[in-house]
This record gives sequence, C-alpha cells and structure tokens, in this order.
Amino acid sequence: MTTPADVRSEAAVPASQKVDRGPLQFDVRWERSAPGRLQARLHVELPAAELDPAQTALFREHLRSLWAAASSGATYTPATASTGR
Repeated sequence: MTTPADVRSEAAVPASQKVDRGPLQFDVRWERSAPGRLQARLHVELPAAELDPAQTALFREHLRSLWAAASSGATYTPATASTGR
C-alpha cells in the first residue's frame, strides 16, 4: 500500500500478532517496506484437518484473535486535518 500524498507524518501500524501453537496458527504483521509504503503480511497454518471438541474451542478462540488482528489497520493524519489549535 502506498500512503496518500497528503500524509503529514508516518503511518502508525498495528503491533504484530502471532499464535504459534494450537489448531490455528497465524502471524500477522505490518512492515514499512520503503518510505511512504506499507506492507501487510499474513501467514496462516492449520496443522490438523480434524479437531476434537477441546481443539474446536481453541480454534474458535484463535480465529477471533486472527479476525481482530487482520481487522487492525494502519492510520495516518492527512495534511488538511485540523491540528486542534
């Protein structure tokens, strides 16, 4: 993603989030690939195709965490925004 030309400051990116154990494993991260450019990376693994009831509950919990992490976005302040003065 390229940030708009009217950006006053660097975009604020969400913190990386990672789950590396359990029935749903993921890594979500935002990176500054170059000045004015952001890159979002998502890696997801499902180690097993069949889940027992306990694993299903953990899968749902991890899925909610993944959804929240993937829904987080970078923010920036346009140059035309009020400074509050």
